[in-house]
Amino acid sequence: MKINRLLLVDCDTKTNCLNEKRIVDSGLVDQLKVTLNGGHALLYLNQISHRTVDSRTVVVLNMNTPIADGFDFLEGYKFSHDIHKENVLIVVMEDNINKDTQDKVRRYGVNYFISSSICLETLNNYINCYFEKNIDTKQVVFGTSDTVKAENLPKQNFGETPQNKNHSKSKKHNRKVLVNIESVKRPGAGAA
Repeated sequence: MKINRLLLVDCDTKTNCLNEKRIVDSGLVDQLKVTLNGGHALLYLNQISHRTVDSRTVVVLNMNTPIADGFDFLEGYKFSHDIHKENVLIVVMEDNINKDTQDKVRRYGVNYFISSSICLETLNNYINCYFEKNIDTKQVVFGTSDTVKAENLPKQNFGETPQNKNHSKSKKHNRKVLVNIESVKRPGAGAA
């Protein structure tokens, strides 16, 4: 199953280059983004949250990154209300993960693990299992007893949202940065 984007979170540039080349060459993803720590990954996901509504995103997360590690990412992800989590698969990338760390990660709802030399077959199996399961059971809960199938909901048109002219300069600047970040093309990774 082809996915829309993969976010590789790892501080090892050599491993990133190898994994990035293998993933792009496999044709598994339309778009690949590399971040060096969990904080940058969370910022990126929040910035593209409007794009995760009708797309599939995979986060391959190294738990041992500097500044903001994998647990910082998982904690921030848990409380983020902008990200459409049913469309995001998180796979922990760790070579020698101990049972305590694995149990702690599972408490965040992450049940997929892979080595740092990513086996594309294993990753593809995780993707197929996760997204096929979520396609079959995707529901939006409005109350304690009312549910509506997500495919029957009207799609929100983000392009026609009225702009409030009282935004501060920093919010306008952030919007410009968002556009600039997402309009950059990575060589061989497809359109951003």
